[in-house]
Amino acid sequence: MNTFDTKTMQATEDNPLTAASLKSRLEPEEGSPGHGGEDRSEKLIAGMIEGFYRSTSKGRFLQVNQAMVNILGYDSIEDLLAVDIIKDLYFNSLDRRISQVDKSGISDDSFRMRKKDGSEIWVEASDFVVRDSNGEELYREGFLRDISKRKLAEQALQANEERYRLLTENSSDVIWVLNLKNKRYVYMSPAIYRLRGLTVEEALGESLDDSLTPESLALVSEILASTYPEFIKNPDYPFYRIVEIRQPHKNGMLICVEISIRYRMNAENEAEVVGVSRDITDRKETEAALQESETRFKALHNASFGGIMIHDKGLILEFNQGLSAITGYSPAELTGMDGLLLLAEESRPLAMEKIHAGCQKPYEAIGVRKNGEKYPLRLESRNIPYKGREVRTTEFRDISESKRAYEIVTELLAEKDLILKEVHHRIKNNMNTMAALLRLQSDGKQNPETKRILQDASARIKSMMVLYDKLYLSGSYSKVSIAEYLPSLAREIVDIFPDGVSVKIEIKAEEILFGAKLLSTLGIIVNELITNSMKYAFPDQSDKVILVDVCMRGPTVCLEYSDNGVGLPQDGSFKNPAGFGMQLIQMLVEQISGSMRLEHKNGTKYSFEFELS
Repeated sequence: MNTFDTKTMQATEDNPLTAASLKSRLEPEEGSPGHGGEDRSEKLIAGMIEGFYRSTSKGRFLQVNQAMVNILGYDSIEDLLAVDIIKDLYFNSLDRRISQVDKSGISDDSFRMRKKDGSEIWVEASDFVVRDSNGEELYREGFLRDISKRKLAEQALQANEERYRLLTENSSDVIWVLNLKNKRYVYMSPAIYRLRGLTVEEALGESLDDSLTPESLALVSEILASTYPEFIKNPDYPFYRIVEIRQPHKNGMLICVEISIRYRMNAENEAEVVGVSRDITDRKETEAALQESETRFKALHNASFGGIMIHDKGLILEFNQGLSAITGYSPAELTGMDGLLLLAEESRPLAMEKIHAGCQKPYEAIGVRKNGEKYPLRLESRNIPYKGREVRTTEFRDISESKRAYEIVTELLAEKDLILKEVHHRIKNNMNTMAALLRLQSDGKQNPETKRILQDASARIKSMMVLYDKLYLSGSYSKVSIAEYLPSLAREIVDIFPDGVSVKIEIKAEEILFGAKLLSTLGIIVNELITNSMKYAFPDQSDKVILVDVCMRGPTVCLEYSDNGVGLPQDGSFKNPAGFGMQLIQMLVEQISGSMRLEHKNGTKYSFEFELS
């Protein structure tokens, strides 16, 4: 009888996972009970960390173990048994093939498979075909192993090798190896042509002495002489160095080169120097230009209208002349001074908070001069690199003059507000006087038509009075919300009429701000509509309702007015208005470039649309 536990089923380099080996291990020995051990095989399969499967030739699983479920990311054995193998698990149906490796029909292969979530894994599969006595395929059995990590490692290694080759052959830096015994180069990368105009063969024909200027040869020889003995004592330490040298170009010019060098021992146990050379001619020219730029910057720095300082942890490192002029401190006093002392004590906590937060937005504080005088200050800071570390630069702006100007403007605006309030108040009072005079005249007239005309004129003045009242109370003097204006206007107009108290007014208006001119126009339109309803809509009606609805539909303002009165005649329209009120409405709608529509259902309904400019 075969005697082995689940540990013998795990694949290693010494014990590779193959279908042939696993098949032989799972087959019971002849003479064992019931042929030996179906139960034992089932237990072994269930306990394996490799996936086991048995499937039909048409791509359906007959049996899988839990490891197979885990590898492919399914929820249960039942979940995996339900899949279509070719459709659901393979990216390429050709991967599900039997390679005729030997006469037993056993194959070993690796390929990609699709997990339940759609992600890709690499697997190594070993399977074999089980046939009947006539050679017909009964089913397939196999073992599956997740080799994604190994595959990724192989791909990464291959990519690294390719990158190293490309780096060496195509790098703009020159990679070289120098044998210290004979001072000859034993390797030179092709980039030597871009650096010095030499072919690889020409460069390999040079000695160390040939490739350097006398001054650079002396420098490099001194470095080698001082570090080589230490390397021999401790060959595991590479003694990495970076040196700037000058080398001759094939065209006769001298170029600035930065070389990084380290020691190593070759296969013959000879010391070598591995180096990388980089052309820094442009960098040297840039450094010279930068030095010149710094000189110019300092001149501009000192010419700034504000004070500028560079500080680290509060201590002033550099500053311009403007800072000395603003604060009253001499350059000697400012150097190394705690920058917080340039601020009044009450502003120091705020400054520390801004520094710790790395704030780069301007803010206001109170400065203090050397003589103790406090003054308003505008500060703006930036974090900048400075001599290998990050520091902070801060600009000081004395805003005393702008503060004084602001206070003057504020006072003038307050005076303007007061004047506007007084103007609106007087206009409202004058309108109220005019409306009262019109009402008195109306009361003294016997002719009904004359009384109606005077009452209508009074109502129109009332609508404008309400507008000025709202402007006076709003504080903006230029814009008023329609939701605040309409209820007061409607009630003022309705209350002019004797039966106004019996009229129910329902207003639905969004919070839309209108300018005084547009709102005055809308007020007159609503006044005419309410007046018309009060006169003609409710001759013998107890439930009297007036509805006003104002809303925005995109950029368009929609105003709907309706009542539940008797309505207009069916032929009534805006086309040929007979009364002055209707003519006035039509004229005002044209002024605001609007449109209007009239409906005759259950009373009268007017709809207006116009753009809010």
